[in-house]
Amino acid sequence: MAKRNPREKFHKATLKFALAQLDAGEMSLQMLSGADNPRRIQTCKQDARKRFDRAVRALRAISPNPAEERIDEKMHGLQSKLVDLGEDFPDAEIAWDCGAEQADESDSQRESAVLEMHRQFEQTLFDFVSNEIQLATTFANMARSASDPDRRDRSAENASKAYRTARDFMANTLLTEDKRSELKAQLKPLEQTLKGFGSTDSGEGGSAWFLK
Repeated sequence: MAKRNPREKFHKATLKFALAQLDAGEMSLQMLSGADNPRRIQTCKQDARKRFDRAVRALRAISPNPAEERIDEKMHGLQSKLVDLGEDFPDAEIAWDCGAEQADESDSQRESAVLEMHRQFEQTLFDFVSNEIQLATTFANMARSASDPDRRDRSAENASKAYRTARDFMANTLLTEDKRSELKAQLKPLEQTLKGFGSTDSGEGGSAWFLK
């Protein structure tokens, strides 16, 4: 099997990261449903905008085809919802135009730049996984305190989605052992909570992978 070069690996990892950010932004806006606390509404909106901006920055690093993995659809879907909430997007339309500026660079220069971005991106990915764990914990706590069965199930499902996103990136992202250990410690209590909802995998290759 042919081994992917660093640029292809970076492209795939970055694309996956951007898509996960867009999905997480959608989940943050779902938390607005039924919310009547102004501070909570503002926090959810800010989190969704932050994740949208992260996706934009990630996509600018790789300049993907807008049709790839339905990026264009996901970007404009989240953007439209944020605009309805009063957000402004002066430069969102050029999210993946920056790659054209590097057309005259040599392959070695582009590869060197990509590898440097990849090193910088590792910290961003660590922060992203940690944020997903926090998001999952928030939804799990909402599910535990909800008296309405539908809201409880919806919150538990969102908690499970965020948990699986965090776990997936831990499994496929190069992290230092110290950072991986820190994330494992964050995941353990969350997993116990989600097990109460039947929201984690079980068996070999399932949720127990990070306890090894």
